[in-house]
Amino acid sequence: MDVTTVWLTTVVLAGAAFAVAFLSPWFRDRYIRPSLHINFKFGVGSVCGHQTEMYDNGELHYPVYYFSFVVTNEGRSHAEDCEAILEGVWKMKDEECSGVGLISIPVDLMWAPGGSEDRVLKTIPRKGKRLCNIGHIRPPEYESHSVYRGVSDTEKGMNKFFFELAPNQKFFYQWDCLVPGEYLVQISVYAKNAKKVIGQFRISWSGEWKPTEREMFREIVVSPGQGIDEFILECESD
Repeated sequence: MDVTTVWLTTVVLAGAAFAVAFLSPWFRDRYIRPSLHINFKFGVGSVCGHQTEMYDNGELHYPVYYFSFVVTNEGRSHAEDCEAILEGVWKMKDEECSGVGLISIPVDLMWAPGGSEDRVLKTIPRKGKRLCNIGHIRPPEYESHSVYRGVSDTEKGMNKFFFELAPNQKFFYQWDCLVPGEYLVQISVYAKNAKKVIGQFRISWSGEWKPTEREMFREIVVSPGQGIDEFILECESD
């Protein structure tokens, strides 16, 4: 083997090593990795806000309104261990956030549907989508009790919007629900192998329960804010 052949072989091998070491991760990150997006559409008939039934011990049932958002994976590989985190809640006043946030410790939201209490991690397949719950509202006579120590006697009697938190993430030192008012809510979705995405929702809640979606969605309005693509999934908006 002459010197030229040895030199060319060395160059080819070095180039191949460079491609494996540097270009493969670049190619993977640019063309193969998952790409997450938060989608939401509010309205009668939307999967993101609808009335369903709550069962207690398989027998007692009553209507309940659930509010959710859709996370889509537009990448070419599965998004692993996706986690939706409620990171901020602020009271709105005159179109601006007022005062300090209502939560100090970020908490997990629950993916839907499920039956297991361990629903804080979810794999989203490539070109797939998953639904995550923001919270729910029950009729006044079936309302849950907030564990937050700062709920006043007056607020205890109000109908509340409860966040869909993991069972072990309801803390006595911060809000687990919203009393009637206007709020800005920030949620981030993390994944083991994808970039974080952040979405904001505005929630306006009168505290009045209504028996139909058409009536209820005048009492509570959830609208998309920054970082959210308006989206409708197999349904029609009002």
